[in-house]
Amino acid sequence: DLYKKEIIQRMQSLKIDLIILAWWPHIIKKSLFKISRLGFLNMHPSFLPYNRGKHYYFWNIVEQAPFGVSLHFINKKIDSGDIAFQKRIKTCWEDTGFTLRERSRQEILELFKTKFGAIMAGRIPRIKQHLDEGTFHIGKDIEKASKIELDKKYTSRELINILRARSGFPYGGAWFQDGGGKYEINIKIKRVRDG
Repeated sequence: DLYKKEIIQRMQSLKIDLIILAWWPHIIKKSLFKISRLGFLNMHPSFLPYNRGKHYYFWNIVEQAPFGVSLHFINKKIDSGDIAFQKRIKTCWEDTGFTLRERSRQEILELFKTKFGAIMAGRIPRIKQHLDEGTFHIGKDIEKASKIELDKKYTSRELINILRARSGFPYGGAWFQDGGGKYEINIKIKRVRDG
């Protein structure tokens, strides 16, 4: 319904300064870009330009990319607009895809609360992303990257990272096939001492 002519006209009549997207599941079409004076500010739970697109938590672990959260302006490309605010988040071996997803959800809200005054005052920086440094994945990429090939050589780090990147969720997991069956794996890593 967002793209119905009467909805667009109603939104234009409101003279909106800024639209904020909070986990908006759809791509905004170009026809809406000029609905608000400053554009659309999107909450993205990754440290852009890393892990643009889907399953940011999985790719953070597998690709060992910097992790964090970002508020960014949208443009024609997915998660590619100018960055307004960011926060880096430390990770550890005990993290799983699930723990990173949950932590990023909390941290993006904290970042928004912290920057809300600046946003309301219109003091929103626009920092161009260096997309050549980052990564982008579509939703279906995760299934192939989660498959453990039983006869493939992995470093221990690579294998553990694939396993923990899909762990902690009530569904799914890293997986392998053998003898016509498909098997899923979930792991938990626990730190037992320092040093």
